[in-house]
Amino acid sequence: MSDDHVSEPGDGVVTAGRPRIISPATRRLGVLMLVALLGGAALDLLSFNGLLGGRELILAGLTLVPLPVAVLLLAVARSFAKGVIRTQWMIFGYGMSGVAVGNIVFIALYIATGKDPYPSVADLFTLVAYACFAAGLFIAVRAYRGLLDVRQPLLIAAGISVVAMALVYFTVIGPYVVFATSYAQPMATRVFNTLYPILDVFVLLWPTVALGLIVSRLGAGRVAWPWWCVIAGAGILAVADTVFAYAGYVGAGRTPLIDFGYALAPLLIGFAVMVARDVYRS
Repeated sequence: MSDDHVSEPGDGVVTAGRPRIISPATRRLGVLMLVALLGGAALDLLSFNGLLGGRELILAGLTLVPLPVAVLLLAVARSFAKGVIRTQWMIFGYGMSGVAVGNIVFIALYIATGKDPYPSVADLFTLVAYACFAAGLFIAVRAYRGLLDVRQPLLIAAGISVVAMALVYFTVIGPYVVFATSYAQPMATRVFNTLYPILDVFVLLWPTVALGLIVSRLGAGRVAWPWWCVIAGAGILAVADTVFAYAGYVGAGRTPLIDFGYALAPLLIGFAVMVARDVYRS
């Protein structure tokens, strides 16, 4: 496999005797992820409504979801042949590791201070993670330049991202963060509550939508499957960050809906690398 371009699976039709593209291992992992997520969400909802104690422990468990996902990303990425595909997923693994470290620091600060430390030094690791995701996505898009026309998908994805950002801005970020009364939230909180949705839309959603459009014509469309998972994760993260910004304005704090989004987004990216492995083996 070239270090500059990707080689894709063929467009042949799956025959009756050919194994399914999505492997049993990936299906089992997907079910395990879903069961764990729904179980954690149910416990979170019960504790939030005062029907179950130990919400701090439950929140810590949901907050640490990026840690096993980072391990999964790096382990599966190493199974790819050397080249751009392995590189992009390794960088995604590094990015998820940054999220995991940031969340661990966040939990440690919460334990040490007894209060929500957001924003804090933990956010520096999260920003590094976004830089890693941006690098991995740039490498992925660049790899297709000599194989397909990437300009039109990038423009379409940019349009979608602008619309998404406008929706986020005019419904929440503008009225409840940027132009909210000065005493509603500290300035640092307002800055980060504005920054994260912007990064979600333009660093994650834009290039992943473009990649989905670029590769949807390859491998009978299955090459795009991993990117649809990443697109879903980026979209859910953008929604969670937007809801979190609004919740901060009204003083609601972390709600089960926000916790669910923050756990689901990395799980979708972890599932994406498993799908990618199956697709490139097909």
